[in-house]
Amino acid sequence: MNSTVVTTEIPVSTPVKLARIEVLDVLRGFALLGIFLMNIEYFNRPLQEFGEGIPAATFGWDYAVARLTEIFATGKFWVLFSMLFGMGFVVMQTQAELDGRPFKRLYLRRTMALMVFGLLHIALLWSGDILHSYALVALVLMWLPLMSIQASAFIGTMLYLCPAFLLMLSSLMMPLLSKTELQEISKDAANNAAEAAEAARIYSTGDYSQVIAQRWQDFMHMLAYEQYVFIGALGIFLIGAAIMRSGRLLDLKTNRPFFLRAITVCGVLAFVLIGLASLVSGQGMMTSQGMLEQALMTVGNLPLSLFYLCSIAYAMSFPSMEKLLGLLAPAGKMALTNYLTQSLIASLVFFGYGLGLWGQWGRAELALFVFCVFIAQVIFSHVWLRYFRYGPMEWLWRALTYWSLPAMRVNASHTRN
Repeated sequence: MNSTVVTTEIPVSTPVKLARIEVLDVLRGFALLGIFLMNIEYFNRPLQEFGEGIPAATFGWDYAVARLTEIFATGKFWVLFSMLFGMGFVVMQTQAELDGRPFKRLYLRRTMALMVFGLLHIALLWSGDILHSYALVALVLMWLPLMSIQASAFIGTMLYLCPAFLLMLSSLMMPLLSKTELQEISKDAANNAAEAAEAARIYSTGDYSQVIAQRWQDFMHMLAYEQYVFIGALGIFLIGAAIMRSGRLLDLKTNRPFFLRAITVCGVLAFVLIGLASLVSGQGMMTSQGMLEQALMTVGNLPLSLFYLCSIAYAMSFPSMEKLLGLLAPAGKMALTNYLTQSLIASLVFFGYGLGLWGQWGRAELALFVFCVFIAQVIFSHVWLRYFRYGPMEWLWRALTYWSLPAMRVNASHTRN
């Protein structure tokens, strides 16, 4: 039995080289902005408070920005970025087949390198890393049995919805819990609050060694949710693989009517689901309302992410918008470098061993900081790629994947063993 999840169904125009797909780079660049908007909160807030919603003491512009981020960014750009990894899997396998290269060996090295990057990211910069989860999912993805595009999309959607279903089930079960069980939940919540307070103290005032120790402790805390992240990410990888294999992103102009229909359907679904989540907004994750809100929001994240993807694809089917949105492409080509750089900058600005600004800025100021850093990254990416073929981390990742040193400078010969 064939043991890979995809076949080469992408309509390739040349049998020699699969051209770089600019819309994917633009989507990566766009996703980088949304991911930083999500992550910046937890460079100023303990990860023990993950999922607890907007802090009660948030008002005015800070509340407005926090609420808009929750509705339009949190969870959505994680889904979009995960889709892009699934798409990248298809592109890499297709190119390996065209080049006559052994795909699994290359992809295994690529995945193990990603795992190392993720673990170093946790230890050195930030414990909210997603790269290690992507590496775990990729190890499974490459060994899944062959699926049709429809099966990949359907199974991927079902997998993604599993955590939301469990949250809904937990929401229904909460009122049935005994008094003793509720007391245990309250006790766990109190312990978690104490751990969060200690984490906040260390991140705001601790030295580098103390912060590293706290990062690993937080990572161990987040491992309790790893299985849900894994199931959801595997589902999204499969959806991304199905989208890429459909070939629609390779001919944006011809597929313009499809993207327009998808924008409408996904937009309506997202509006309904996220609207319902807002109506049942609860206080804290460990309440019946809070769980239902998170479940509805999780379900709504998928259509809103697809709405973003199809909107960009539709816009780029017009030459004028292609040129404008293409400004994000260099940042997307250096997505790994920029993702890690965001963590580096934020850790030096907010943690105690840096400027120590932990908790001193409101959400509006943090959003402004995110946009300023992102604009600087876009400009830097444009300048860097004038002279170099890859970002620094992309070069290292490619070297570890192909086990050879790629030519770095633009005017150098590009060879691989």
